Amino acid sequence: METYKKWSTQDLIELSNQLGCPSGPQGIAVARRMQESNKEMVINAFTALDLQHNNNILELGPGNGWHLSHVLKNKKHLTYTGLDISTLMIEEAKKYNSTFAKQQALDFKAYNGKLLDFSEAEFDKIIAVNTLYFWQEPTKIISQLYKLLKKGGALVLGYAERKFMEQLPFTQHGFELYDSVELLSLLEKCGFSNFQLKVHTDSVLSKMGTAVERDYTILKVTK
Repeated sequence: METYKKWSTQDLIELSNQLGCPSGPQGIAVARRMQESNKEMVINAFTALDLQHNNNILELGPGNGWHLSHVLKNKKHLTYTGLDISTLMIEEAKKYNSTFAKQQALDFKAYNGKLLDFSEAEFDKIIAVNTLYFWQEPTKIISQLYKLLKKGGALVLGYAERKFMEQLPFTQHGFELYDSVELLSLLEKCGFSNFQLKVHTDSVLSKMGTAVERDYTILKVTK
C-alpha cells in the first residue's frame, strides 16, 4: 500500500476535498488521475447497467465525462443527464463531449449533492461510480433514486470495498466507507430489492507510481 508518511494532515484533507469536489487547476489534475485509475470500474459498471436503445439515463458524479463516448456510442436515441457537485467538472464534461453531444442527447448539471430535482419514474437507468462516499445524506439520496427509477429500471453502484479504502489515510477526512452488507441493508430500507453483486480486483497506480491491487464491487439493483 502507498506510503503517506510525508503528507501532513492538511495535505490529506485537501486531497480528500479535491476527490469529493474537484476545483481549480489542481481539480483538473485530480480528475484526470481519477479517470486513469477508475477506467475499468466505470466500464464494468456501465456494462452491468445494460443500456438499451431509447433509455433515459441519470449519472451522479460523471467527473470530466471522459467515458461517455465509449459507453454510450453503440446505442440509439439515448437521453443522458450527468449531475455533479463540482461546477468545474460540469465545465470539463461539456468540453470533453462537445463533439459526442451531437450524436447523443447529453446534459450536464450542477447540484447540491442532496436534492434530485426530477419527475418521479423519469429514468430507465441510474448509475454512480465512486461517488457514494461523499453522499452527506445517503438515505435521502437513495430514497430519491428509488422514486426516480421507472418500474423495472436499474440502479448500478460502483465502489471500492471498505477493506481497501480504510487503508488510505485521506479517506479519514470526509469519506463514508461501506462494505456490501451495510450498503445492501441501506438499499433495502429505501425500497430496493433484486440485487446482483460482483466483486472485481484490478491493479491501479498509486500516487507514488507503484501498482496496488484494489477490490471493488459493482452492485446492480432493480425496481
